[in-house]
Amino acid sequence: MLGNERAIAGLTARQVPWSVSTPAIAAAIACTTGEAAAEARRRAERIEQWRTGLVAALQHRRYEVVDSRTSFVLARLGCGTREALRAHGVAVRRADTFPGLDGAWARIAVRPPDTMADLLRALDDVRAGQPSAIGA
Repeated sequence: MLGNERAIAGLTARQVPWSVSTPAIAAAIACTTGEAAAEARRRAERIEQWRTGLVAALQHRRYEVVDSRTSFVLARLGCGTREALRAHGVAVRRADTFPGLDGAWARIAVRPPDTMADLLRALDDVRAGQPSAIGA
């Protein structure tokens, strides 16, 4: 738009907030309450505890782990382990898309302890050469 300062100011004062929808505004307001901030802190603390436990369990099993402050960890499980885990009903993401990592690495999402226990059992079974119970 081109115009003098007064005309631009008048149009700006009447401009409809096109860039943000009403539901988006309501969500933004809801997410900035004290209650929402407290919930975010609780969730972050819980994920941090779960991540710490996951890293410790993987390191106890002598897997190389790149610790993080995210909701996942990178672990060198060995080539073929990701696929073997899938056969045991456990999915972890490939990590060879991260610069410097290859197919031996996996991206493991931080999840509640019961879910992590399933992952660790499957890892132990894969390492021990146990056949998959899926489809049996």
